[in-house]
Amino acid sequence: MFYILPGSAFVFIVLLFVCELELLELIKSFSESTYTALFYTFLLLIASYISGFIFENFGSRWEAKHCKNKVLDYISKDEDGVNGKVKAANSDLTPEQIFSFGWERFLTLSYDANKVTGHRFLRYMLERLKFELSFGFVMYVSYSFLILKSIHTAYVSFEKNGEFAEFDHVTLALIVGMVILNYYLTRIEAPKSAQTLHECRLLLVTSQDKEWKSELEHFSRRKEDSKKRGKKSWTKFLYIAAILLSFFMIRSLFKHIRSRLLKNE
Repeated sequence: MFYILPGSAFVFIVLLFVCELELLELIKSFSESTYTALFYTFLLLIASYISGFIFENFGSRWEAKHCKNKVLDYISKDEDGVNGKVKAANSDLTPEQIFSFGWERFLTLSYDANKVTGHRFLRYMLERLKFELSFGFVMYVSYSFLILKSIHTAYVSFEKNGEFAEFDHVTLALIVGMVILNYYLTRIEAPKSAQTLHECRLLLVTSQDKEWKSELEHFSRRKEDSKKRGKKSWTKFLYIAAILLSFFMIRSLFKHIRSRLLKNE
């Protein structure tokens, strides 16, 4: 679900608003024959899954970079909650060491997840965080495509008629809405969800692990390096290239569908 939902949203936004494929034409293309419908459904599922996987990866990177920094700021200020409880047990711990303690000790926990209410809530918060991050980046890429499409339309109109085409107000409203939704999901809601997720892990550790206090000394001696390690990765450029390639593949596929519909008419 983490992959299919955001990937499907991206595919249909590209088809309906960027490629300007009419919804009735899309439905008609699926009703031509059973084999045609199955073939196009398979292609759409593959495109949705690949796109969703890429967006989920973008979201995970944003979580590790931006959301984690917000969580560390919260840990440094929290004195009354579960973070304060850990600080009271060992005052030498830094916010990053507390974060690492909660994450790593949670991975070693062994308990009946079906009987612990906190685990079900933690699973819900994880799904919510993944949704917020994935759809946030779907909005980001989608409004970027819409902006590029508007620029391309204006350029083509200027080349043909010597004047720029009037800006589509519907496109403008879509871009503004997507920008607001992207900012809200990735910069407001996602950091709050990551903060709640950290507290859930820490609460489960302090309630289910009887030896958690003895492990704090080990984490307090660990040196956390907040600086970036290694060289910059080219992975994000490969992901951007993959998204662009997926976009042009989807566009060419439905141009083929449109041409077939026109021939049948």
